[in-house]
Amino acid sequence: MEPGKQICSGSCFSSSSTRFSEATDKYELLVWSSSGPHHYLVGDDVFVNLPRDKETGKATVVQEVINQDGHEFHGRIKVSYYDGSGTYHVRPSRIVKVLYGEQKKVVVVSETKDFRVLARSQVEASDRVVDIGSSYGVCTAILARYCRGDVLGIEVSAELVREARRRHPGLRFLELDVLREPARALEACRGCDKAFVDLGGDRAAEAIAAFLPALLEGAGPRLVVVKNRELARLASSHLERPAGPSPEASFWRDLEALRLRAERQRPPRPPREYHLVNRTGGAPPRFALHPLDYKHRASPSGVRICRFHNYGVCNDPGTCPFDHAHCHHCGAPGHIAKNCTAELPTGGSANRTA
Repeated sequence: MEPGKQICSGSCFSSSSTRFSEATDKYELLVWSSSGPHHYLVGDDVFVNLPRDKETGKATVVQEVINQDGHEFHGRIKVSYYDGSGTYHVRPSRIVKVLYGEQKKVVVVSETKDFRVLARSQVEASDRVVDIGSSYGVCTAILARYCRGDVLGIEVSAELVREARRRHPGLRFLELDVLREPARALEACRGCDKAFVDLGGDRAAEAIAAFLPALLEGAGPRLVVVKNRELARLASSHLERPAGPSPEASFWRDLEALRLRAERQRPPRPPREYHLVNRTGGAPPRFALHPLDYKHRASPSGVRICRFHNYGVCNDPGTCPFDHAHCHHCGAPGHIAKNCTAELPTGGSANRTA
């Protein structure tokens, strides 16, 4: 985003709504920058973002900005904290509006500091959150602090995942390339309330465009925060246009064009190990399907049995939340489906999804 460019209006969000052609729900498109103008009204729910923790947290605006010359709190806004700890006069630049409401939202930012401010301000204690492109886990740790630890960091680099686990031993990190393994990525994201996406904020927007539609359609989080400079510029250019026919729809069309371009340019995926398991000579594999093509099955304790561990390769055995002790095919402990001798049902594929 060009220095000094003002893209924000109202409470520093530029907005419109649309339906992604492949999504099942409407998402409001927002572009946010902490450097934009800030306008808040009495009753607005906000997050007070101060360097010290004492006065940081969710609050409600009880008095708009004070413009009275000579006033002790000139230029500040009075807020009342949710926890009843009192009121505080704070600079508008230290306030972030909390994005409540029934409509789902996609928020695009261009700077890391803005991405982390939203990580602090937009999650609730009960949220399940995924941090896609978690790197060393800095943002994952911020999210975990505000959603009571129910957060999963997803990162393509094995080295970064190892380092993130070392730095944040209490958090979960998954090594996964969401662009090459979208089905597995959606499995990891399914059921999440919020998703924070930073697939290399300085990379071309094609990387985001290739995954974002699938995330919105397949996982449907209430809020998606994306850090990508090129995508922020693209969204801003559409949202700043004079009133006309569906500027937001043209943005999603452009993003779809970027996605298709990325698909054409993406190199073919190498054969996966699960394509080769249980082969005997030239005979077809006993379990030939992709692991996610098998239905969910739970262990006797109620924990879902890991399908990748049973039919392919689980890339995260140390922290995988699923059961690795039972066979997904027959349910017995002590072996996995690849080594199971139980007969297959008619048709040759056990527990296949409909």
